[in-house]
Amino acid sequence: MADPTDIPQEGLGDAGTRGRPAHALLLHTGGESCKAALQAFLGRAETARRVLAVVSPATYGLIVTTLGPDATYEDATTLGRNPARVIPAIRRFVESRPRDHPVRVITEQWWDQRELAERAELARHEALANLAFAGIDVALVCLYDVRRVRPEIVADAKRTHPLLACRSCTYLNEEYVDPEILLRRMEDPLEPPPPTAEAFTVSPGRLSGLRSTVAERGHMAGLPLDRVEDLVLAVNELATNVVSHGNGEGVLQIWSEGPWLVCEVADRGRVDDPFIGTRSPAPEGTTGRGLWIVNQLCDLVELRSSPSGTAVRLRFTAQDGCSADKALFGP
Repeated sequence: MADPTDIPQEGLGDAGTRGRPAHALLLHTGGESCKAALQAFLGRAETARRVLAVVSPATYGLIVTTLGPDATYEDATTLGRNPARVIPAIRRFVESRPRDHPVRVITEQWWDQRELAERAELARHEALANLAFAGIDVALVCLYDVRRVRPEIVADAKRTHPLLACRSCTYLNEEYVDPEILLRRMEDPLEPPPPTAEAFTVSPGRLSGLRSTVAERGHMAGLPLDRVEDLVLAVNELATNVVSHGNGEGVLQIWSEGPWLVCEVADRGRVDDPFIGTRSPAPEGTTGRGLWIVNQLCDLVELRSSPSGTAVRLRFTAQDGCSADKALFGP
């Protein structure tokens, strides 16, 4: 059905100048309708060499038959396992292309193995994309297969995408919410840790003991050795930040939750930068490096900050059929 506010396909790159970033939502059921919508999104003059596709293996075949082999492909289930890694990857791709040519990005942020616990962070980073790429000659389309995506996830996506794509055009989305407003709504505190969570004080002199404890809990949860090492490094980065840059003391809590091993580090400091941990740190930089490393290592990172303090929650998925919900750490 045509919309009176349709944006012609060749004008998609100008969407940001109309007050909305060029960030489109494509709800699809696969097949020819998805291919037609992607072709309309790309435009007649586009070449695949300026296209980045971050998609799941299940969707790759459809995308490669649409774009051909010259596009750049990334596995969304690896790169996008933690949504915080997607915006930096897009930035790198945009910066690697000539500035006098437009860039198109196709992403798939939700697939069958996603957990509902990831919903809030996924929506948060979709909203952040509207700020990260405003005023830049890049257009993004996000694929959501309605055969596999829960209705509540689709509802979130409609609030975070200023444009809707269909097989013949791209048009304004009237359900879009300004990202600044949406991000403020998303700053509600995380659900409190369960009563079975173990708590440890984070302070100078205790970091070595915390590393040993975290490694032990990782092994108990069935994480492979390399993922235990990643877990220890991620928690150590946060604990070191508390000691070096915070008020010197915080709390580490560890618990199991469904398929996840969860670690949370909290202190009374405040974080105001919504993009912290998503910018590649400069070699001489001293701020943001810890959270950047954490985002590269973890399956999911949740950060909430308010005047009363900051909590960073890390999630690692148990492997090889091991479930972390065996009440490993409590009665």
